[in-house]
Amino acid sequence: MGRNNVLKTKKKVCLLKAVSFVFLFFPIYSYASSKEFYLFFSINHLLNEKDNKLEIIPSRIKLGSSYDSMILAGQDKVCDEILSFSNDYISIKDPGLKLTTYTECKVSLINKKNKISDEVTFKLNRTFTSWCLLKERTSDDIKLTIDAVLNTVQVKECNDFALKQTLFNAKMLNLTGKKIVDLSPLSGLINLRALWLDDNKISKIDPISSLRNLIVLSLSNNSIENINNISNLKELQWLFLSANKIRGVEELATLKKIKVLSIKNNFILNPAPLYSFQANTIILPQGNPFIKDTCLKYSTIDDKNSVKQLNWLDKVCKFEQLNKNVRYLNSSSSSK
Repeated sequence: MGRNNVLKTKKKVCLLKAVSFVFLFFPIYSYASSKEFYLFFSINHLLNEKDNKLEIIPSRIKLGSSYDSMILAGQDKVCDEILSFSNDYISIKDPGLKLTTYTECKVSLINKKNKISDEVTFKLNRTFTSWCLLKERTSDDIKLTIDAVLNTVQVKECNDFALKQTLFNAKMLNLTGKKIVDLSPLSGLINLRALWLDDNKISKIDPISSLRNLIVLSLSNNSIENINNISNLKELQWLFLSANKIRGVEELATLKKIKVLSIKNNFILNPAPLYSFQANTIILPQGNPFIKDTCLKYSTIDDKNSVKQLNWLDKVCKFEQLNKNVRYLNSSSSSK
């Protein structure tokens, strides 16, 4: 029995030496060409999203060029707590409870001698489990999102093994009508292929820009104004954004795999970015300010069949003209 204990102790010492060797000789992660990092704090590790996977990295990032200094562009003070610069390395520190939500830190790296200034963005968040374990000390909006997810996957405890089996391997997640405001806890669920978030109170979708595997995303009936980061979701095929407060759709033009796009009842003034979609793309744009003027201009095109990218607009404008005729007939009959 005593001999067995000695052997176990020796094994532990050897293991500790091996771990120490790894951290001593491989403490730095090099991203020579990256201009954007999706970083996640877990309970014990720092993770980076790369190629649709979360990989553990050390807390020091080796820069690809030589710099003299780093300037944070006047953002949330938590960026100062997390990021520090020294000798061509950026060190990253978990700020604990000071990280209250998904945060973007924009950094300027300066080389005075060569007159170089490079911009790098750090997108900082926590894994779902990390948010969950801190739940009682987070904001009400974060708590609400965590509880909505736990209830949906029918798991009660944050460290429940079932949570890893169900949530982190899940391909679909339906959080419709859960009164969700903050999407930060969802950011690390990178295996998701379909996500439904309709009928909530969402105004910012930046946290889910890391979910690059999404094929279906439904965000109808929220309070979204800005969809800038949606351009990262290149695999999207079905996108539903109806009944929001969206004014610009420039970012949608980069989503080349879209098959169905619903943007009904928003405040979109310029439909030009939508013309880049394939001819067979189904676009549902009714209820936007651009419809009336655009259909008026479209009606002056003689050969509409030669403009394949406007097929969806052809249908919309025909329907608009039909409604106009019906309104005219109704008004005429009522005046008699």
